[in-house]
Amino acid sequence: MLDAVPAWVCEQCGEIYFEEKEVDAIQDLVASVEKKSQSLAAAG
Repeated sequence: MLDAVPAWVCEQCGEIYFEEKEVDAIQDLVASVEKKSQSLAAAG
């Protein structure tokens, strides 16, 4: 799923950088997964 996220890659060190909108989308995805996992843990 995250393989298609556009990113900048430093040609010297290989560090990956994301645009702000991609970071926001990733953070939203992580928050959604955390919320769902908390719901599953509470139900179990």
